[in-house]
Amino acid sequence: WLELGAGQSSLLLDALARAGRVASTTTLEHDADWAARVGGRIAHEVLVAPLRPARLHGIDTQVYDVALGRRFDLVLVDGPVGTPDHSRWGALAVLDRHLADEFVVVFDDAERPGERQTIERFLTLRQETGHVFVHAMKSQCVVFTPKYRAAASY
Repeated sequence: WLELGAGQSSLLLDALARAGRVASTTTLEHDADWAARVGGRIAHEVLVAPLRPARLHGIDTQVYDVALGRRFDLVLVDGPVGTPDHSRWGALAVLDRHLADEFVVVFDDAERPGERQTIERFLTLRQETGHVFVHAMKSQCVVFTPKYRAAASY
């Protein structure tokens, strides 16, 4: 897994790893203090990746200033910093560079209008995908390629 933004999901992924359900996880977090706080509670790697301004798909945003050197088949998007408009737009840069050919991407906070804009843009960029929305107290959008279509059932 690649997790964008440390927090409660980091604790869940750590528990899944301890249960043998997740092989490995890397978390990117822009805030060094928060990365240390969350990192002290989990076993997997938390990389501090500062944010830098960028223009991405015609929108001024912030992107993680990091080169990961590998690709991931599972990505959880809960960062970078949320905003009311085009929230977590900078995640599109990471997804563009670091997604495997077959993948699952989970966008957290999918009930928020700003996150919906980012999800919609990602879906237009990756038209080979399917997606489902999961609604509870919060919402997530699960985007998947054909290999992982079973993810729609969870």
